[in-house]
Amino acid sequence: MRAFASRLARTNVIIIAVFTLIVMTVTTFVLLLDSVQLTARDVGSTRSAIESIAYRYLDLGVPLAQAARNIASEIETSPQVSYAIFDNKGKLLAGDPSLSDQGQKATAFMKMLPPPPLGPPSINNATFNPAIAKSVQHPPPGAQVHNVIRSIDVRVGEESGGLIRPVLNHHLEALTHFMGGGYAIVVGNVGLISSGAWRSAAVIAILGGLAMLLTWFLTKRQARLVVAPVESVAGALRRLATGDFSRFTPTAEEEHDAGGLFSAYNSAAATAAAAVSDRERLEANMRQFVADAGHELRTPLTVIMGYIDVLNRGAIAEQALARRILDTMSSEGERMRILIAKLLTLARLENMETRSEQRLNVGALARKVVEAARPLADGSVLRFAEGEPLYAFADEAELREAISNIVDNALKYAGGSTIETSIARNGDQVIITIKDNGPGMAEDERAHAFERFFRGGSNRDIPGSGLGLAIAKRSVERAHGTIGLDSAPHEGTQVTIRLPLASPP
Repeated sequence: MRAFASRLARTNVIIIAVFTLIVMTVTTFVLLLDSVQLTARDVGSTRSAIESIAYRYLDLGVPLAQAARNIASEIETSPQVSYAIFDNKGKLLAGDPSLSDQGQKATAFMKMLPPPPLGPPSINNATFNPAIAKSVQHPPPGAQVHNVIRSIDVRVGEESGGLIRPVLNHHLEALTHFMGGGYAIVVGNVGLISSGAWRSAAVIAILGGLAMLLTWFLTKRQARLVVAPVESVAGALRRLATGDFSRFTPTAEEEHDAGGLFSAYNSAAATAAAAVSDRERLEANMRQFVADAGHELRTPLTVIMGYIDVLNRGAIAEQALARRILDTMSSEGERMRILIAKLLTLARLENMETRSEQRLNVGALARKVVEAARPLADGSVLRFAEGEPLYAFADEAELREAISNIVDNALKYAGGSTIETSIARNGDQVIITIKDNGPGMAEDERAHAFERFFRGGSNRDIPGSGLGLAIAKRSVERAHGTIGLDSAPHEGTQVTIRLPLASPP
């Protein structure tokens, strides 16, 4: 989980770093482009200002050397723009000394140009720098224009719309030649450092770095808070793997953040616990089943094997003795057959999940069971009471087996008594009641009545396997019902079956 938080934080930091780099690059380029455009305008403004001032002085007959000093005192430029005024031989008269080496180049360049047309200089439509614009003065009224200024623009870009190359360093240059001799050079240099765009880039980089640090911290913290419930559930699952099926009780904050996750775990743990419990119960039942079956089958087998040994010793020659032995062996064999049949029935009820449920008329089914048991009453009185027809969903064979076993137990253990079977409705349940007024059961016997092979101490001489009520209980449970027993000594026994009521067909 910590690795996940680190990966998430790293991803967010990378996203912010890329975004910061993009913003810094775009911002730097835009600022540099804007600075180049402003510098280009300043170059044009400075050139026009020099031309206008020089025009005024030259028209008044002031020599260029003196006019150059006056021009220098009146011109103010931006930090990116510099200028220099030279005579015809390339000697620096005024301006930036760093441009002195441009004199000879300018002289050679001017010699290649054709003669300039006559006429007064024209001031272009450049947007002037305010500091430069104030220096531009018009010639006094009545002045005679007898000097011509030739202007040559060799700038890389200006207000006229020239394109600016997208590089970090830009050079802009304008050259003006005075007809009386001499010329002026105006130069603009714009770069990443000189334009100040690096300051914006540095601020963006610092803010981006702080954002990355803050994102790293907050993302890891938030991710850990988000995955904390997952870590808790992972620990609970590890305990679950060791057999600890206890419920997980989250804190109020965990319940608020991931209540559904904890509910899902608790449901899964409860299901797993129930499955393990069922498996353990089935395993215990199987062990008990094998032990009880072996115990119950051992007695008749011992009797049969003993009588076979008696017959082998010569008892078969005595007809009367042999007949009694064979009758006993036949009785024990029948007992084994019934016991095995009931064991198979109980095993089928325990292990077979599929069943053929259908809507049954419970009263009609119970009546058939009672009527089938009348030939075996042997002095007992069988009564049946039913009101309206009531229905339930169940497997017919299994429900018949349950009612039959209960009636059979009443006939055997409460012989000669009155056995009443009734069908009634109680809310959304069908109630099947089988009651006798026989000797009843003691409290300790009643507690074990539905256990396999259990037979009360006073009933050992009555033939039976002790599986009847166990089969009845399992059959009723498979029909989604419940079964209960109420009995007391000398007060008879009542068995009650409750099944979910079904709508009539």
